[in-house]
Amino acid sequence: MENLLKYIRSSFNYTHWIDTKNDVVNPKLQLLDYGIYNVFVTPVDIDGYQNKLEHYSNILQKALNEWSNALNGKIKFKVVFSLQGADIKLYWIRSKREYAARQNWDENTIHKMPVVNMGIVDIEGKPYSDNELYHLCLHEFGHILTLGHSPNPEDCMCGGGTWNPYLTDNDIFVLRLIYFLGSGVSYTDKEEYIKAEVQKFLKNKSNDKIIQNSKAHIKQTKAEIAVDLLSNLETIEEIAKYRLTLQHISLDEAAKKHFSKPQYILPAEVSEQLT
Repeated sequence: MENLLKYIRSSFNYTHWIDTKNDVVNPKLQLLDYGIYNVFVTPVDIDGYQNKLEHYSNILQKALNEWSNALNGKIKFKVVFSLQGADIKLYWIRSKREYAARQNWDENTIHKMPVVNMGIVDIEGKPYSDNELYHLCLHEFGHILTLGHSPNPEDCMCGGGTWNPYLTDNDIFVLRLIYFLGSGVSYTDKEEYIKAEVQKFLKNKSNDKIIQNSKAHIKQTKAEIAVDLLSNLETIEEIAKYRLTLQHISLDEAAKKHFSKPQYILPAEVSEQLT
């Protein structure tokens, strides 16, 4: 529970990253308004990768769509190739030693806008895989959405985590929670409510895991029954019957009479595995 609460508190604190106000006491959420945001992607200005713009942009758009789906489409991002009407600017860069990608603010435009510097090659010049780039896109736009860092290495928003190319249940839960709370709310304002929601989420998550484990056990049990059945078949006639039944081949009357002998009568629960 504490790790999830740290993730949530990090998201409250992260609302002031644009001004580096690390000394702000009890900061309030500053979230994106619901709507559509145009993400202007600049041309790729790294030798050997200039023809990758469309490919990288497609990966970016898929990552943006995943965030949009997490908020049920209330916030959408659209990759565009013109600065006019853009809300966010993205540069493709060679990663720095300090970071693979990051976000800041562009002060040189008429309308101040957030900027994402997205690494496509590491500090050694090795290109990131599609999955690694997808993770970076998810992570940086999680920050744009005001999410902070998670201490759980499996979460997409963990700084320096496992670089999983997907959002976890924790990522989606924290995102939906802070957007439900809304801008202008501080952590202390809603601390008791937040803790109650976290407890409820973890309980449901535990119940879901129990159900999944039960289903997996049932599936494994069925497989074991089938294996046991095969291992206990002792005669060629029984093996033939097993194969014919699996293939749904009709048996003629003589065959049915032959296989109706007592030694071929199987328990009902085993017979069900053959149909």
